Amino acid sequence: MPADAIEIVREDDSLSVAIGKLKESGQKALIVVKGEDSEYAGVLTERAIARTLLDPTTAKVRSVYQKVPAADENSTMQKMAKMMVQYDTRVLPVLNRGKVVELITDSILLKDALKGEYGKRKVKDIMTPAWNVVTIQEDESIGKAISLMRRNGVTRLPVVKGVKVTGIVTVHDTLSKIIKPKVRMSRGEFVGEKNKFLRDPIRTIMTSPVISVRPDSTIAEAFELMEENDVSSVLVLNELGELVGIVTRHDLLKPVAEAVDQERGVNVQITVKIPGGTDEIDIKNMQSELESFFKKHEDMLRGSSLSLYVKAHREKKKGRRLIHARVVLNGPSGSYSAVDEGWGDIQALNRVLKAIERQLIRKKETGKKRTEGHKNVYEAFELLY
Repeated sequence: MPADAIEIVREDDSLSVAIGKLKESGQKALIVVKGEDSEYAGVLTERAIARTLLDPTTAKVRSVYQKVPAADENSTMQKMAKMMVQYDTRVLPVLNRGKVVELITDSILLKDALKGEYGKRKVKDIMTPAWNVVTIQEDESIGKAISLMRRNGVTRLPVVKGVKVTGIVTVHDTLSKIIKPKVRMSRGEFVGEKNKFLRDPIRTIMTSPVISVRPDSTIAEAFELMEENDVSSVLVLNELGELVGIVTRHDLLKPVAEAVDQERGVNVQITVKIPGGTDEIDIKNMQSELESFFKKHEDMLRGSSLSLYVKAHREKKKGRRLIHARVVLNGPSGSYSAVDEGWGDIQALNRVLKAIERQLIRKKETGKKRTEGHKNVYEAFELLY
């Protein structure tokens, strides 16, 4: 998107002003600036506004926008893809002499990347497999769905009946159909009226049928479906309608992006969600903690791939923000995952790494027991000769 088409909003503007600009322009993101020099500050997306519970007439842009580092005009497609994945954004501003000259979207990057051989690869090669996808049974409550999304740091849940997928529920569904109406009731004429919707089954708000592909569908086909339906993910189902995995726009971007770190033979991808007004997530400090972890378990982690997702919540304690962290580790020694929260980025990271470490130790001990067992069997055979 060229500079003359980019809409700008200030940190101190109300959300109402931002909503008006989004509607008038038809765009899905605004550039946020601050100070007398209109210095670039971050990005405000339609999605971020849709998810906030703040009153748009009184809330300021600064409380909702996301701090997304800008690229420069010499940035490669790989570098921009990495930045999008790392900062969990679908838009990336390009700066020249401190001014935004272009707005790059994930669609622009992917359309370019999928023209070659990459677009012909299979979805099963890049999807998040079913074992690592959080699901919910269709008779379980809306309240449980919200709890699962919060606890696991995910924004969507496939809904199943037994093993068959019957729908999908997203953060947007819970916000637009449950939480926001409840907030309005608390402010309006229904103040004090008890909201019982959270006990209703999830099937009452899920989207059905789901948009899906098969494991052998191409990456280009999956992207086409996302574009046609204006969604950020598609489910991967087999011929029986059972969940095989899920593929998101960021999954499509990851192979395009360079690895954030390949120290000690471990491919690392860090994704952070930093709301405006906070500098409490330090990627360099987290990389240092990860490097120590890799050094400690080098024998089991060589050749592995680790994904770390970190998100800042609004809650604070003694000046430190509540941070959600999720780790997924895949490699020769197996697959592991952990989710936890902590006060500050390093505490949250250390908690999930401790959980992964316990899994690695159990794996190592199981391997030792098997080896010892085999040795005893061989010794017993030797006694027969």
